[in-house]
Amino acid sequence: MLSLLDRAEDECLELRQYQNRFYEERQKAAVLGEKLRQKTAFEIVCKTCFGVGGIIVGLTPFLWNLSGQAGDIALLVGVLLMGGSVFAESKGRQ
Repeated sequence: MLSLLDRAEDECLELRQYQNRFYEERQKAAVLGEKLRQKTAFEIVCKTCFGVGGIIVGLTPFLWNLSGQAGDIALLVGVLLMGGSVFAESKGRQ
């Protein structure tokens, strides 16, 4: 009877070690999942800024026909959006 009790206590200790490792790994997985979500959101924002900047640069000739100053501003804003997006993505990858 005592040997069975000792064996059960040993198994209990062993299972607690597995349980502790499981909780540690689950916590690591949660942290990595959150990092992945943040990175995905950052990439979506960068790609959106790049796309909007490209659209604005594409509209620049049309805006130059309406008003020269509006075309210049559109070109500047579009290039800044695209350049900022590329810069942010390059820093985000490091």
